[in-house]
Amino acid sequence: NAQDVVALTDMEAAAEEAVQAATGDWGPVFVYGSLLSERAWGSLLRRVPEMQAAVLRGYERRAVQGAGFAALVERDTGLVVGQLISGLKPSERRLMDAAVDDGFSLVD
Repeated sequence: NAQDVVALTDMEAAAEEAVQAATGDWGPVFVYGSLLSERAWGSLLRRVPEMQAAVLRGYERRAVQGAGFAALVERDTGLVVGQLISGLKPSERRLMDAAVDDGFSLVD
């Protein structure tokens, strides 16, 4: 019955949103380096998530001098081939973030 519905307080609504964020899928992630390997995901998560070939336009992959990894830099004509990783649980996403160097930032 619609009359029996009780509105959540602001704090209850915030708590419900936090629970959903902590337990749900945070959305797909574009990867372009060592995480292109199913073997790397298997070692990291003990499973291979859904992987789909993807292209990121407006960026270019560049070697980082003195490091064993690459980074992306904005470039109008740039194009990076990678994978779109989907279905990561929040705990798996945190593992992935921990495995990637802190010098990187998340870009929406």
